[in-house]
Amino acid sequence: MGKLAVLLLFISLPLIIWAQQSNNRGHGAGQLKNEPGDSSTGPNFSILHKKSKDSKDSKDSQKGKDCTSAKDSRFRTADGTCNNLENKEWGSAGVAFDRLGPISYEDGIKKPRKFSVVFRRGKRDDHQQGDNDDNQQDDDDDDNLQDDDDVIFMGRRRRFKLPGPRAISLAIHTGNEPALDNRALSLMVMQWGQFLDHDITLTLPVTDENGDFIHCCPKMSNQSKACLPIKIDSSDPTFEEGCMSFVRSAPSEDSRELGYREQFNVNTAFIDASNVYGSGDQDFDRLRNFTGGLLKVSRAADSDRYLPWAETEEKKKLECQVREGKDVCFAAGDVRVNEQPGLTAMHTTWLYEHNRIARALSKLNPQWNDERLFQEARRILGAMMQHITYNEFLPIILGESGMTTYGLKVKPGAQRSTYNSAVNPTVVNEFSAAAYRFGHSLLQNFIPRFDQETDTDNLRLRDNFFCPFALLDSLQGGVKSIINGLLHTHPQKVDNKVTEEVTNHLFENTVAMPGFDLVSLNIQRGRDHGLPSYNTMREACGLEKATDFDGLQDLPERLRTLYQSVYRHVDDIDLWTAGVSEIPRNDGLLGPTFSCIIGQQFRRLKYGDRYFYQHSGETGLTEDQLLSIKGVLLSKVMCENTGITQVQKQALKAVGESNPYVDCNALPGLDLSPWKE
Repeated sequence: MGKLAVLLLFISLPLIIWAQQSNNRGHGAGQLKNEPGDSSTGPNFSILHKKSKDSKDSKDSQKGKDCTSAKDSRFRTADGTCNNLENKEWGSAGVAFDRLGPISYEDGIKKPRKFSVVFRRGKRDDHQQGDNDDNQQDDDDDDNLQDDDDVIFMGRRRRFKLPGPRAISLAIHTGNEPALDNRALSLMVMQWGQFLDHDITLTLPVTDENGDFIHCCPKMSNQSKACLPIKIDSSDPTFEEGCMSFVRSAPSEDSRELGYREQFNVNTAFIDASNVYGSGDQDFDRLRNFTGGLLKVSRAADSDRYLPWAETEEKKKLECQVREGKDVCFAAGDVRVNEQPGLTAMHTTWLYEHNRIARALSKLNPQWNDERLFQEARRILGAMMQHITYNEFLPIILGESGMTTYGLKVKPGAQRSTYNSAVNPTVVNEFSAAAYRFGHSLLQNFIPRFDQETDTDNLRLRDNFFCPFALLDSLQGGVKSIINGLLHTHPQKVDNKVTEEVTNHLFENTVAMPGFDLVSLNIQRGRDHGLPSYNTMREACGLEKATDFDGLQDLPERLRTLYQSVYRHVDDIDLWTAGVSEIPRNDGLLGPTFSCIIGQQFRRLKYGDRYFYQHSGETGLTEDQLLSIKGVLLSKVMCENTGITQVQKQALKAVGESNPYVDCNALPGLDLSPWKE
């Protein structure tokens, strides 16, 4: 099994993997340390994120970084430092996640939640810190969630185990009922969500002492303590009895100071197009052309331009699939660029857009050098992505009421918003490891291709993970047909249903064995990260906490019955499985719990970002520049860079009477004249 395959087993991807992979940008993968035994001076984390010397030096330099020059600079730092001048690491690459709710580790420190709140004799554990500490199991094997017995002895009392992730997946998220499409939207809403996710969050797995990825299945006597394999029963309809490999996320080096295991974000938290440019100076150097402000491109036999080919070392890390004798592997600001063709097509589109803007700025201002052109184009591109997110994407996800509740509505005209230095933009763990993974429910079982000039075939999802060859297939329309397909296809509704392409066949094309189950990985990731249960998170959001299964009023009645058949107590239910299954409120796609988490996160990313495009101040856009950015449409970006000639104005919504096809020439373009000096 290749390194990619092992890494994929770690990932619990949001939207084909809205999640996690190493990009070796100076923050290194978490590495095993020799276990020194329990410390009397503080919590003992069996596996801490061990940085390389270069990485540690980089982190130390962040802490001692002088932000004087950043105060009046119009341009962000590459790694997000000095955005907040008082707390210069807030939102920067490599910092620990924040949290909205309480941590929920079995021991209050690091061990994944394993037991039900229900005791065998009907008693309940009140889960107060320190309660029955003498009855807690301290052996290392306790980190392995999958014991064979359903009941565990805890001193004189016996506790039931939580249901296994695969059992939950089979009971709640699969079934004979057909998945329903959301006919009001286009599948582009899924694709924008994934592309945006790869701008703001990325988590690393623990690796071994040599920096290699860890194999967790089949179980071996020397199995790493980072392994948290998922049990597969003999009755499983798809997978053979045994286990599904799963590696824990690497803890931040701040975990000791915090007193509990906390994961960290490799990416900058800000919506700054780091998925295009990267989250560090080394990424910039790797991707820039250093001529005219341009980014590197590559060319294929058909003379079309593409993302740059991955360098040899990058290819070794990514191990993209080989099709028809052609090794196709692209490089971008985020290493997940090759994850599935729709995502790769989106990366390609925004690379084109950067270079289109840089060339136009060069004509407007021939006196600008390469650095100025690059930074101005980067600044404009980031502002465009922010506007599309807050003007087109979030109103669909949260609805009008959610946008109002969290102060996310785009102000009309040249009106400004105000930066708040007290707001921490750092990504919260409940967002990264649970709520923003709602997009898994949007997935179709295929990647659509559509071209009015070419007969095209859809791509089966299970066959195209980390296989971007479709972009080079000019006979099937390449990038153009994939983007057009996303615009012409509906997503599935956000509910408990998830396509079997990712519940039974995830990464089936990348490993020499049956695939994996994305839902199981999501649930296990939540336990790995110590996320609060669904009921606890509701309480943290100010929502009513259910006292029994009938009290789960934000879930459909049929699901309440199913949850009661799987879990022993309402307080046991995992956050992701119930959050994604809630009945949508008002005019958004989500129920109240995920709306709370996502709304609060995007509020942080707006008011806690000194460079947010609508803010006033020295780093803000001029009035004319702001008005220009506010005229940007995702549909026009697709028109400018993919060769399509007709499109619906609102790209994230389905074509209809209120959103008809229009000629691309009829849509307003980005006016760059306000940038002329």
